[in-house]
Amino acid sequence: HAAFEYKVSPKEGAAVVEELSIVSREFAFDRAHSPLRAKFGSFIPSVRRAQKARARLNDFAKKMLQAYRKKTSKSQNATPDTIIGCIARNKKYEDDSRRIADIVMFLFSSIDNTAYSLAWTLVELAKHPEEATKLKNALNGSDDLRAQEMLKDVLREGMRLRPPIAGIGVRTLGRDFYLENKSIVIPKGSSVFFPSLVMTRFDVDDAESFRPSRWREHPDKSFLLFSTGRRNCIGQSLALAEITWVLSRLCAKYDFEVVDEGTMEYSGTMKCIDTRLKAKHISKKRDDPTK
Repeated sequence: HAAFEYKVSPKEGAAVVEELSIVSREFAFDRAHSPLRAKFGSFIPSVRRAQKARARLNDFAKKMLQAYRKKTSKSQNATPDTIIGCIARNKKYEDDSRRIADIVMFLFSSIDNTAYSLAWTLVELAKHPEEATKLKNALNGSDDLRAQEMLKDVLREGMRLRPPIAGIGVRTLGRDFYLENKSIVIPKGSSVFFPSLVMTRFDVDDAESFRPSRWREHPDKSFLLFSTGRRNCIGQSLALAEITWVLSRLCAKYDFEVVDEGTMEYSGTMKCIDTRLKAKHISKKRDDPTK
């Protein structure tokens, strides 16, 4: 609500989440694994449903944009520095279709991916109480810089181990790329897919272990989940801000225990299905923050 200055009804919220899930599965997962779906999609029911979901999301984003403009035209205290305000006022957009596309991107990054990134990180902390205790002590201590660094390390490690999206993206090469002393060539015009589960484990020691300290040991390691360069994820700042804010407050006040690990589903977004955690409120007596 605050970012878009639009009050979403429960019905609208449920519909948006459902449509985002359908779009994410088709365009971020199924199509990446089967490029022919793009060419013959009109013959595939699930593709037609995803196209309809995309159209509905665009309609919803257009509705939010129009509501904001109506609010500003009536001088109803619209805030220019919100996400919707920045998008609506930015003159660099060619037209509203580009604005609508960015609004949908922000919705995608701030709902589905954000929620599951937070959930997976909490699951890993519950499975590794020693790491949860270190983070809790830092958050409840007096060294704010140390707390911020530990929170950042925990979040990066949680997202590295359980990347929320199947692939960082698909890129069409603008030139030939040579590998292994030019013994392998990827020709210009090729479509290259970057699978997150591979990228986040490449050249990583003990890659299947949840070890936040690895980021302090190797601070120069790159973090490519949001891609990089001019075409990186436009919603990454919002997503990271939301996850960091919620994670810091939960981990400072609660201990978590895994009751049921549930199952994992990976279709566009890595989801933890039927996973249950037990939260225990931390008593006023704190652990020694110097440990």
